[in-house]
Amino acid sequence: MKFLNFLMPMTVLICLIACTPQGSDSTSDPDPTSITPPLKEVVPEIATTQPDPTAETPLEDDITSDDEAVTGSTSPAEVDLSQVTSQPVTEASPQIAPQPGVPDPKAAVAHEVSQDLAARLEADVSDVNVVGVEAVEWPDSSLGCPAPDMMYVSVITPGYLVTLELSNEQYRYHTDLLGNHVLCGEDDQPVSQ
Repeated sequence: MKFLNFLMPMTVLICLIACTPQGSDSTSDPDPTSITPPLKEVVPEIATTQPDPTAETPLEDDITSDDEAVTGSTSPAEVDLSQVTSQPVTEASPQIAPQPGVPDPKAAVAHEVSQDLAARLEADVSDVNVVGVEAVEWPDSSLGCPAPDMMYVSVITPGYLVTLELSNEQYRYHTDLLGNHVLCGEDDQPVSQ
């Protein structure tokens, strides 16, 4: 208990000492070079000019071009806005912007398999014609074109049957909605790369 009676006043004393300002003696005279000059000496006065009420206002006929260059225009000038404002550019035909949002999935699939066929046959993709794109549901994950000796998951797989034409020959691609595709031959088996 005696220790507590000693500890409390010491804690208060230490807190009071910590709160007092540290630094130079407050009774000494301040250094005259450290005094901040008054605000008037720091900020120069802004010169303002007031028009002289006794001075004559020159007439428009009295002003020469040299006077206008020095004093500025004394009256509003007329401006032909057709000379200042640019004319809109007119186009021969309006341009139609594509619709915002997700592109047509059939067009995207047809483009993807057209590129694959062109790469396989080393042809230009612009020579590949899309004959048809049909939405189908494949009976399993083989996309309707099973490879021999392969196992497939028996699940209905939605996709597309895309028919392409290149050099008067037709090619069938079977796809799913995830972007997987198979070039299916006449025997309903995948064509090897």
